[in-house]
Amino acid sequence: MRVFLMVAIPVALLGGFTSASAQEDEPGYVQLVNEFFLNGSVYPQEQGEIQLTTYPRIDFDDGHRSAFPLAVELGLTDRWQLEAEWIPLAVNRPNGSAGRSGIGDVEIETQYSFMNLGGSSTHLAFGLGVTLPMGPEEAGGSEGETEFEPSISMARDVRAGGRPGQLFGQVAMGLVGREEGSVAIGDPEVDAHELILGLGYVVAAGRARWTAELSWASNEWNGGDETEVYFAPGLVWDLPETWELGIGAPIGLGGDAVPFGLSLFLLYEFELGDDD
Repeated sequence: MRVFLMVAIPVALLGGFTSASAQEDEPGYVQLVNEFFLNGSVYPQEQGEIQLTTYPRIDFDDGHRSAFPLAVELGLTDRWQLEAEWIPLAVNRPNGSAGRSGIGDVEIETQYSFMNLGGSSTHLAFGLGVTLPMGPEEAGGSEGETEFEPSISMARDVRAGGRPGQLFGQVAMGLVGREEGSVAIGDPEVDAHELILGLGYVVAAGRARWTAELSWASNEWNGGDETEVYFAPGLVWDLPETWELGIGAPIGLGGDAVPFGLSLFLLYEFELGDDD
């Protein structure tokens, strides 16, 4: 029941904010970026469109941990997409001890987007992902457990100083798969479900897009003992053709957050059957 309320309440609030109308006129929208650093994007892949992305990242905390995920997204329709992500290499090098490396988890996610709700500049997307443990936890690329992540992403197009921008946010849950008959919630041997909240802003300046994101994640409401808060400034370049490059710097603001990290992404989009 607590999990249901934690998901249902944000859904109701977001639904009220975007109006009761579910009609989609889709008069058009400007897609400022394809990806963010801490939050999901409402933008869908168009039907038959494929996006290939690499997301190298490194965290600095008592040594360093790095991972090199790869992802592919496919537009099943103009509103519905499917995504698969895998970490082929993760490296954990703590200070004063031997490092470990290995593969990481696999994540499968689907998302359905409602763009320009009721002819407005508000967009909404519902997502559902599942993470499957594949590699050693010691390497830093695996949580060692199956996790389900329902999410709601919302965005509102705005203009700042005559430049196109966007306010965006996300509510997500990290629901840990538990075996039947496991011990009670609150027991230290049982991993707790996680609530994730995110907010951000992006503004265009020529071919550059400046981003600022905030993320809060905690499992303390479900008997856990971890809370992480991050702020991430970032810069995304809209490169020629259909390439996009981004660099962000997640900064831990409290709780169990890593003090500092560096995130990159490079992506390329193309359409199936496109000979150009």
